[in-house]
Amino acid sequence: MGKLYDKNEIKDLPAYKLQALIPQTVDHLFFFGAGASYGSDGQAEKGELPPLGKDLFQALHTDSTLESWNKLPDAVVQSFNSSTFEEAMDFLDESKDWAKKSFKRDLDLSRFFSKFHPQQSNLYWKLAQSISRRLKGTDWTGAIITINYDRLIEESFMLNSVFTVVNGVTFFDDAIPHLNDNQLIEVCYPHGACQFFLGQNWFTGSGNIVFGKEAKMLQKGGVNHILKYQNIPKACELKQIPMICRYQSSKRPSVNNYFIDVQQARCTELIISSEKITIVGVLCSHKTDRHIWEALEKTLAFLTYVEPGKESQESFHKWAKANNKKEDINFQIIPKTFKDAFPDIRKINELE
Repeated sequence: MGKLYDKNEIKDLPAYKLQALIPQTVDHLFFFGAGASYGSDGQAEKGELPPLGKDLFQALHTDSTLESWNKLPDAVVQSFNSSTFEEAMDFLDESKDWAKKSFKRDLDLSRFFSKFHPQQSNLYWKLAQSISRRLKGTDWTGAIITINYDRLIEESFMLNSVFTVVNGVTFFDDAIPHLNDNQLIEVCYPHGACQFFLGQNWFTGSGNIVFGKEAKMLQKGGVNHILKYQNIPKACELKQIPMICRYQSSKRPSVNNYFIDVQQARCTELIISSEKITIVGVLCSHKTDRHIWEALEKTLAFLTYVEPGKESQESFHKWAKANNKKEDINFQIIPKTFKDAFPDIRKINELE
């Protein structure tokens, strides 16, 4: 795999120079889940935004360009149709026949999520626009955590002249322009995303590659951050290893690695140290996503939970009560959609 970079070499790389410029602690932290991406643009046509978990399998299975998801045995299709996506993935993960094409399915997930792009009507775009203005000439600090695999947030910031800095990245596929400190914001991906790949050239041919549950890449050179979405399918064709955690209860990556470890550790740091956390489109899955909700249990930040569904509100209430968090003192619930709550989100985070 080549020699590891020593610390002095890493500090000289453009990606690490950018990481040294972003604040280590922030006042305003945004935490986005699938509901945020799905509800980020009321003007979008069907299929132009990433689906919710309950609709993800159908979207993958009916996409003729995704052979590993399109051509599945009837028994596998039935498993997904009769269970949640996570439950079906957990069940099928034990099957040797299913595991044979797991790496190809990871690559197809990257292909699938890379096709979504924001328009100016997108709420991520509007949020990025507000943050871009706020960063100029003020001491406002903020960061983003997203557990989504898409690039909607990243592209929204890029199109508003703000570069998204991601810890654990070593290389970019494009030249980075000169950037001022007020043109940078950190985005953290504890579950990975479609634009991050571990470069390799030792897997070739058309055969299957299977990584076991304990498979680990012992490298600390970081990963490639693909900025040009056109290059994501190329990375998939070259069998670069996608940095995406499996959409199942364990949220395990296909290969345990430095980048995901760094991202999950940084996610905890951001949650613990921030002043205000705005949570949008995130199910209160504290029983499975312990790596995130344990940090939310410990943080002293004021939490704003944006959620229109009563069942999810109730789940959050129970979680908050179990962790001695009191409404209006430690948290508040805004029972609205992302779109309807957007003015509240801007006000809470001093973006008006």
